[in-house]
Amino acid sequence: MTPEPQPSPRRLRQPLHQRLSRPLALLSLLLTTAITVTVTTTALAAELPQIGTPWDIWATHRVGDEFSGELTLLEPGSGAGDPVYSCIGLPPELKLDKTTGTISGTIRSVGYFNVKARVSVGGLQSPVVTRRIALMPPYVPDPGIFEHAYSHFELPPLGGHVNIIIQPSGAYSGLLRLGTRSVPLAGVLKPNDPELPYVAAGAPVLIRLPRPEGTRLVKVVVRSSNPELGLDFLDAATGEIVAGDTSLHLVRPSVGFIPPCAQVGRHNVAFLPDTNPPATGAAFGIVTIGADYRWTFVGQSPHGKSITSSQWGYPMDDGLESTPLEVATDFYSSDNATTCLYGGLMIPAKVRLRGEPGLQYGIRLVHLPQKGRLIPEGGMEATYTFLSSRYDRGRAQTMFPQGSASLASSALFTSDIPSVMFVLNPRLRAVFGAGTGNPTSARLDVYAPTGLFTGQFTLKDPDPRNRARSIFRKVNYRGILLPDHHLGAGNFLLPTLPDPNAQPPTTLATSPIVSGDIQIVPAPVLFDTGTN
Repeated sequence: MTPEPQPSPRRLRQPLHQRLSRPLALLSLLLTTAITVTVTTTALAAELPQIGTPWDIWATHRVGDEFSGELTLLEPGSGAGDPVYSCIGLPPELKLDKTTGTISGTIRSVGYFNVKARVSVGGLQSPVVTRRIALMPPYVPDPGIFEHAYSHFELPPLGGHVNIIIQPSGAYSGLLRLGTRSVPLAGVLKPNDPELPYVAAGAPVLIRLPRPEGTRLVKVVVRSSNPELGLDFLDAATGEIVAGDTSLHLVRPSVGFIPPCAQVGRHNVAFLPDTNPPATGAAFGIVTIGADYRWTFVGQSPHGKSITSSQWGYPMDDGLESTPLEVATDFYSSDNATTCLYGGLMIPAKVRLRGEPGLQYGIRLVHLPQKGRLIPEGGMEATYTFLSSRYDRGRAQTMFPQGSASLASSALFTSDIPSVMFVLNPRLRAVFGAGTGNPTSARLDVYAPTGLFTGQFTLKDPDPRNRARSIFRKVNYRGILLPDHHLGAGNFLLPTLPDPNAQPPTTLATSPIVSGDIQIVPAPVLFDTGTN
């Protein structure tokens, strides 16, 4: 059968003035033919084959292991015939059977290898798939970043945090934070017993470690008992374990499948005191999570201290679930002087309200004794509940029904502080009532881009030294909005009332200062602000 003649590309690209000189019917025919060719070409586009590898999920192997895996044809595409496999970048001891896709051999190499694989079916080639694999000695755990947050019971007085990066060779580097100081860690894991091929340790680092019985000279040792990595704190003289003895958490594997992070971006967070009445105000701040699960926190303790942290987050399971994953971290935040906040934290895939299962309680705050008026009777410990929320201006505008909200405050050693009603208008400006509608002369300023807020109210109390007189205390507070919880949470510092019976007697300038709790919650009923 003779094929139908097709217009030449050259004629289709003639100058415009020549084509206009042709009869209109010919022009119509040419356009119709060109469109037909385009549609036919698109419809006949080839579907490429797709390839799978043995390392799509797990990608670590150890010296001495007998390896056998397969490249697999996931989709044949529109090609016909038997698949032919190819692979470059394999360790030299692993061999590929191009017809079956089988890869086999005994692992002898150590290091990272970038393996590139593809499959060809009937002359059509799949896209190249690259997988990074790691080969290690038997005593080296899976390479990547390991972290752990230590309690102040394990490492007094402020707990600590360790971050260690392990290479396939057993080389490691990292940093141990001990509250007020940092200790660099670096070395190579080496086996120390031929009969225990899975056990190794690095060279010890000598430090002085505070203990309840006094400061001790301690050897810090990075140890491996594959698949675990740990950090031991051993008495330098006796070898006795004095702290630690805890397995670290592999938070960022260097190879293998890591699911996409569903919680990328900023999250407003607060740590609410667990006690009732609250022992302190709330800690609060902003958590930023990167696409690589890097987790950073900038915030404020209940006592007005700036606290920060930087660590890695990790998904809560193996990434095979179809729903968004929760992102957890071994949280440790400190001002490197007197205060730390630590515990296992999690940014959930969906909002978990107070009272629901899975909420994170028992996050611990430690505040050391310090000279001055703040907590004068010594240091303190307290536990907190962690809440997180996405934030944007639109969420904040709708977090209170019709904008009606209540400002509630409380503090130890302080008489009841009246709640104050107000309206948070669409511009996120707080409108308080007049006169008796605002008994504490409260005001509130919200920074709309972040949800951070500041404000002030005034307390009026009888003077304990002369009940006929009154004492006025202006209180400055600060906090953050959590729209998903219909809540604003924060703290303030408040001097207690003078005590004429103290030794020596105190005044507002010398009385103890306590941390108070501030909450912005939906108002129980609508109210009239007294303004138009």
